[in-house]
Amino acid sequence: MRATGIVYILIGIFVLLPWLLYNLKGFLNLRKNRKKPSVGRILSLILVSLLILTAVYGHYWFTAGHQIALVAEQAGQLFTRRVEGEVDLPGYEQKMRRQGLSAPGMATVSGEDLELAGFQRKHYDLFLSERAFPMEDGSTVMYLMHSDGQVTLYTCMKLQKSGYRWQVAVHDILPQEEFDQLNEKTKIKFYAVKP
Repeated sequence: MRATGIVYILIGIFVLLPWLLYNLKGFLNLRKNRKKPSVGRILSLILVSLLILTAVYGHYWFTAGHQIALVAEQAGQLFTRRVEGEVDLPGYEQKMRRQGLSAPGMATVSGEDLELAGFQRKHYDLFLSERAFPMEDGSTVMYLMHSDGQVTLYTCMKLQKSGYRWQVAVHDILPQEEFDQLNEKTKIKFYAVKP
């Protein structure tokens, strides 16, 4: 998400900069001729600048919900905060709902199951599978790898489309044996998610 945010900040700058430079040139010409800018010109500068910024911001949020990897990254980061003990299960579910990341009736792992799988309350680096795996029912699966430098644990996130957004329907633990079998067939590659 950080890279996406940087890209959209740059897009905003490159879209807004020509408009601002054009108006700055106009204001400097008025000043050279000792005229004051009209109220309409000032209002149009402000209004169009706000419209440009709103369009870029709206497109950013559309992209963040429409791209499956970005949705999985956001949900994975919240899950990592839960595993590290920053957020409890009800708080995690509430944050997922508030950000529009969870499908109605989302199934997730209980705290006891996390402990049984080997998750401890410590920092884990998050890695996402490089590609999404479409399922026959129209949903898509992303695999997440959680590593503390010594122990590597895996989870499986099933996402379904709701309108134009992807939402997490199921987030479950993926046992090492099951991951090894999947990895034999599909050669899952991961990339690191920066916090």
